[in-house]
Amino acid sequence: KQALVGLIGEVLHLPHQGQHLVAPDLQPLLVRGRVQEAHLSAALVEHAVHHVDRDRKRPTCRHGRSLIAEHHPDVARAMIERYIPADRGVNIVRKLVYTFHARIANRWREGRVFIAGDAAHSHPPYGGFGVNTGLEDARNLGWKLAATLRGQAGAGLLPSYAIERKKLAQRNTGYARRFADSVGLYPVTAELEDEGAAGQTLREQASAHFNAHVRLEFNIPGVTLGGRYDGSPVIADDGSESPADDANVYVPSAKPGGRPPHAWLSDARSLYDAFGRDWTLLVLAPHAKAVSLWKDSAQRRGVHLEVIAPPSAPWMALYDAELALIRPDQIVAWRGSGSDDPEPVWQRVLGHQS
Repeated sequence: KQALVGLIGEVLHLPHQGQHLVAPDLQPLLVRGRVQEAHLSAALVEHAVHHVDRDRKRPTCRHGRSLIAEHHPDVARAMIERYIPADRGVNIVRKLVYTFHARIANRWREGRVFIAGDAAHSHPPYGGFGVNTGLEDARNLGWKLAATLRGQAGAGLLPSYAIERKKLAQRNTGYARRFADSVGLYPVTAELEDEGAAGQTLREQASAHFNAHVRLEFNIPGVTLGGRYDGSPVIADDGSESPADDANVYVPSAKPGGRPPHAWLSDARSLYDAFGRDWTLLVLAPHAKAVSLWKDSAQRRGVHLEVIAPPSAPWMALYDAELALIRPDQIVAWRGSGSDDPEPVWQRVLGHQS
């Protein structure tokens, strides 16, 4: 996959920037003999590598030894024999170095070609952000391509794809790096296996660290739901404050640029299930004339607009507005009052304003 990603970037002249991260691979190191998996994993994790020595232009292990030396069969055998007696006939059949990246393409478009997913950004595996980030790339780009082909979009809509998604890719890659460092940079010493009280204390400290790490890495609603497109030229920002970006905390906010706050409809459907395939207008206060204006404005532009009018009282408090306009990728594009003119809003959110 990495070779294909590199080929795409080379063909399209879309270079990446970031870091090349290396660690011994647990899977391709095949050992013949009666080996306990926990022992083998411990031997390898102790020598995990999470950075590149940029000055010497070669990967280095945490203890400063060259990765090339660490990769030598004698070195690998010595690592394993710390945990498994040599007389048990350990025979290394094959070994590889597991390589992953934290890189993001400088440009996400070349002419009529756009890149997304792994072609645009490579993540460390920690947190599992790669697929989610790639799917959101596709969703963001998809509706903008459709609007362009339908003649609805201004010149600024397609360029907003990279503006919005590159920022989120940088954010998610940063979180993945943080989680990788939490595991890979934890100090592992020989004293950890001491039978005495000192060893027990070190093991308890390691247990507390990694139990906390698991909760930090996998309980991440803030990463999954809290990404925002603040500063996007196709978001009608209202000047309100954005919620803090915290991996482990998601604060619902109807400020334009983020996901619409969720609530259940009176028929027990999720609000998200009621959104239209294209644009949706949430009517949170009785404004029949405003709804008519929005529908007429959308129709003149060839935009399909779904209208949802839930009970107003609790929803107005949730959205802090009388109306909210939701994009096809379920992002709040605008919120305001029933007296606002829809024309300049459409001009903004469809890329007709720079």
